[in-house]
Formats: sequence, structure tokens, C-alpha cells
Amino acid sequence: MTVNHTYASAGTYVATLLVSDGHGAVSAPVTKTIQVGNGAPTPTITSPAPGARFAVGQQVTLTGSATDPEQGTLPSSALSWTVIKHHDTHTHPFLGPVSGNNIVITGPAPEDLQATANSYLEIRLTATDAAGASTTVVRNFLPAAVNLTFTTAPTGLGITINGQSFTGPSTITSWQGWALNVSAPDQVLGGRSYRFQRWSDGGARSHTILTPSGPATYSAKFTRGKG
Repeated sequence: MTVNHTYASAGTYVATLLVSDGHGAVSAPVTKTIQVGNGAPTPTITSPAPGARFAVGQQVTLTGSATDPEQGTLPSSALSWTVIKHHDTHTHPFLGPVSGNNIVITGPAPEDLQATANSYLEIRLTATDAAGASTTVVRNFLPAAVNLTFTTAPTGLGITINGQSFTGPSTITSWQGWALNVSAPDQVLGGRSYRFQRWSDGGARSHTILTPSGPATYSAKFTRGKG
């Protein structure tokens, strides 16, 4: 059964619903506050802009505004920000809710190499007017993904990146500004030994590469050892 009620004038009302089974048993009351004649506000996220991407460690300012049919432009105190970090099929709290405007966040690093392909930030801005009506808008904020290629000379030798083994050549996805720990160990391939000689970027056998803003290639050169 559906019960309807029409409020004749604008205002704030608390509707209470109880259900009886016809045999004297009555449910606990359920209440809901109803705003009659009060339009919900319209929030807008201005920063980060649509399509913008973040680098690891980059400071980004969350900026927005909201207008209301009855109140006009709402103050910053009417805004609330929540940021959620998505990783594959699960999420992590990242920020908030935090009230106000011009809120600064720092671009996070991915959890691991696999997470570079399926992680991002979800930014939620909620505006609430003086009567309690609210609206939430959402913007996905993606990382600045960068493809990095690692080769070896000779081809087919092994290197490690953040503790994970790769064979040259291999291309991975990183995020701009993320630190990658690379290493080129001495090794044996096909019964022949190979000793590390140098990296193309001049780094030591084991060193850190800060992911640049665009695609790049790094090569580890080896020399034949005895035996």
C-alpha cells in the first residue's frame, strides 16, 4: 500500500511513518525531514579542471563554488570535500570530509607497479544550503601515466624494478614523479656470465629513477665475464 501526502505551503516538515499489521502490532516510527519549496544547491568543481592529471608529490588545490535557488551564491562554509583513492576493485579513504574551499592535497604514489594501471582519485564536492538541502558532484582525477622502457645490452638479461624482475626489453607504466628503484645484477645467461657495466642515465648499479613527464628509455649495459 502506498500513502501520499501533499504539503500546501513551503517549509520544513518531519514526516513520520508507522505501520500496523491490523492485529494491534505497530512498527517503530520512521522519520524523514522534508524540505518543501526549497530548491537544492548546484555545486561546481573548478579545480582540478576536467581532464587534468596529477603527478606524484604534486600539490593540487581543490576549488569549487555553489549557487542556490533561494540563497544565491553559497559561502565556502557550505562546501564539503571528500577524496577517495580507487585501486582496482577496492577503495581507500584519502581526504575528508573537509569543509571549506581551496583545500590542498598532494598527489599520491601508486601502491605498487600493478596499481599504476587501475588507480585514481575520486573527488566529491557537496554543497548544503541553510535549509539542509544538499547536492554532490563527482570528478575523477587521474594520474599522469608515463610509459618507461628498460632494455639490456645484450638483450634478454634481467633487471629489477621496485623489487620485481624484468627481462630487457620491457615497458612498464609509471606515474610522473614516482621514484623507481632499479638494479642490474651480475648474472648468467645461456651458460655465459655477464657483469654490470653501466646504466644509460649514468646511475649506479642500483639507483633511483624519478619518473619524468614523458616516455623514456633506460638501458643497462653488461660485459661478458670469464666462464
